[in-house]
Amino acid sequence: MKPASLGLDDSASAILAVAPRGASPAEAVAVPLAKAPDAERAALREGSRTAAALPPDRALLVRLAPPASLPPAKRRSVLPALLAAELPFPLSECVWRFEDAPGGAVLAHVARRADLAARLDALRALGCDPASLVPPGPALWRADCALRPLPPDAPRAILFAGPERTILATGRGDALAAVDVFPSSDRSAAALRIRLAFGGAPRGLAPLVAGPGAAALAAALPAELAPVVPAAPEGHLARALAAAPLSGLDLRAALDPHPASERPPRRALAAAALAFLACAALAAAAAWSDRSAA
Repeated sequence: MKPASLGLDDSASAILAVAPRGASPAEAVAVPLAKAPDAERAALREGSRTAAALPPDRALLVRLAPPASLPPAKRRSVLPALLAAELPFPLSECVWRFEDAPGGAVLAHVARRADLAARLDALRALGCDPASLVPPGPALWRADCALRPLPPDAPRAILFAGPERTILATGRGDALAAVDVFPSSDRSAAALRIRLAFGGAPRGLAPLVAGPGAAALAAALPAELAPVVPAAPEGHLARALAAAPLSGLDLRAALDPHPASERPPRRALAAAALAFLACAALAAAAAWSDRSAA
């Protein structure tokens, strides 16, 4: 059996989600960290299979539009300069990941180095050294795309109501367009921000509403938005971190790679050991042959 992957959401009462490798977010099981089985708690401490999220107001999503006339290699080379022009702080203070978006645009997932380091320190204080540290909005987006397939032009919105901050991710089909963060105490802002993101109230939109404050936020939305609240909404981010495809979102790797990432794969170690034993056997046979000939 392939090892399970873990997702930790410590934004409210700490929740740990466990998903068999390759499972969907719907198949991930989320439990309060204090009630997690000993084996999962041990795996969480070791961290090589764990993903955690940055605080929502410490992760940026920046949409870049490199010139379409440039060849691919040149387009990539100008992205850091384009990103630097959009940031409110120096690029040298940040780590980032680029993701291609429809229409030739590029999404930059960005965080400041100091914020990443502070987040890792806080997680280690909880007894977790996660292999991946990702922006929560894009992670929630990918989980929703896996759970709710939509046509390419269909509007999609995800609201995650945390204890202090609410995340709003918007776009169409599987294409993420923007991530917004606002105080969870201002529930009335959610509908307005959705309309601003789409240039009006989009027809057919059924926003997913999750997080510890999901019930109150869903009740504050107008009926025409038809919010969808998943089962056990408080564990939704943890399930997304455990089971959503997070390739290209990990910002930790550029700052402080997890020790497990530097270990040679077990298969490679086994092959090297077998090769060493074979060479040793050949050398012993050759030595014996020489002695016999003498």
